[in-house]
Amino acid sequence: MGYPLLVTREPGGTALGEILRGLVLDPQRSLAATTEALLYAAARAQHVAEQIAPALACGAVVITDRYLASSLAYQGYGRGLGPDAVWQLNRLGCADCLPDATVYLDLPLAEAARRRQQRGAPPDRIEQCGDPLQARVRQGYLDLAKAQGSAALVLAAAAPAEAVHAQVWAWLTHHWPHLGHRPPTP
Repeated sequence: MGYPLLVTREPGGTALGEILRGLVLDPQRSLAATTEALLYAAARAQHVAEQIAPALACGAVVITDRYLASSLAYQGYGRGLGPDAVWQLNRLGCADCLPDATVYLDLPLAEAARRRQQRGAPPDRIEQCGDPLQARVRQGYLDLAKAQGSAALVLAAAAPAEAVHAQVWAWLTHHWPHLGHRPPTP
């Protein structure tokens, strides 16, 4: 649409973030829940400082695959640290870089497991924790989406990718109509 755009992911998005991603997802590594949460917060702080904040300062639209809600769901709900504690760990690093909108792709646990198996890659450290963790994380995401109200969209991710894309685009352009139009050229 002509807007400057940053598409990125977490953990990752920076050189340090990719190193930390390797640590937290390494199936051979054992991490305490608080250590895991702190490593994700560190990766996020670097991501905000190097990528997200500068992009926003230039007027870019930022799309990131996972962000703060993931830590709230995984470490807050899934690992039992509590979303408030995880928010406090991330507050300094996130500064004022909070999302205007969050899209939650909801997938039944059995379908998620089938897709992971179909992917053929060995499970990462988080995936090895199985359905009990995934069920707590899913409920955490649903609770977070409910608390966000109209700034959140929960979609059934079992639908074909094209249908999910169309639903996301329709929702975004309904809530932010200017996204459906090109910005004025300078």
